[in-house]
Amino acid sequence: MRRFVCDGTLGALCRWLRAAGHDTAFLGPVRRVRRDEPAQADSLLECAVREERLVLTRSPRVAERLGPRAHLVQDDVVFHQILEVSRALDLSLVKHALTRCREDNTPLVPVDPQAARGRVPPYVAATQHSFVGCPSCGRVYWGATHRDSMLQRLEELEALRTAVSQVAPPRPPAEAAPPWPAPLGHGTATAARRRPP
Repeated sequence: MRRFVCDGTLGALCRWLRAAGHDTAFLGPVRRVRRDEPAQADSLLECAVREERLVLTRSPRVAERLGPRAHLVQDDVVFHQILEVSRALDLSLVKHALTRCREDNTPLVPVDPQAARGRVPPYVAATQHSFVGCPSCGRVYWGATHRDSMLQRLEELEALRTAVSQVAPPRPPAEAAPPWPAPLGHGTATAARRRPP
């Protein structure tokens, strides 16, 4: 499975790729050393090489500088970005969904309901029986409407990603119709009328 690192402009995409189960690191914005230099290029390249990750960036300068180690994300709307990246890199959005912590990218592990009691609200502890947690940050996750809506969104995006284009081939241009109805010839209206038997 491919691993990714998102630059500082793609935080929302990073969280959604994690929700889809993809190992995605995030490098927050950094200050430029030189004004003409892409701010994160060196840090992203270092991370890409060290951790064998593909860099996802919105910066054409960073993508150009990193070459094949980078993928330039064109769109600026997060759900369009998910669709763009998943299509370009052939990533499933549902196969491993909700198996990573959205906050720190760590794989989630099952949590015993008794152990989760003190870490979740009382109503959740009383009504839910299945929990997963992040061993790094300690967050506990459970099935609820938020999880269901995330899964639904990922399933919708997956359907769009895998859909075969069903667009009809373009029709040949129709003959241009006059902007007003053609005048009827003399007697045409009466000839077209049906005569009673």
